[in-house]
Amino acid sequence: MKEVLPIVGDTIVEFMKDEDGVIPFVGIKFTAVHRDARKGHNIQTGEDMVIPERYIPKVRFGAAIKEKLN
Repeated sequence: MKEVLPIVGDTIVEFMKDEDGVIPFVGIKFTAVHRDARKGHNIQTGEDMVIPERYIPKVRFGAAIKEKLN
């Protein structure tokens, strides 16, 4: 089992950038949202800075899982 989980995790991350994301388990959807580079401001130093583009990971849970929690 210890050998399988890293492989599953790597596969999920690999497919997260797809438009539809990946649903490895019923009721759980993993996606990655692309965020463009933008200007920011460092509060501590007062300097303007550029925040590079990156992907933000997102996880959504389906209604079945939400109902089981409540």
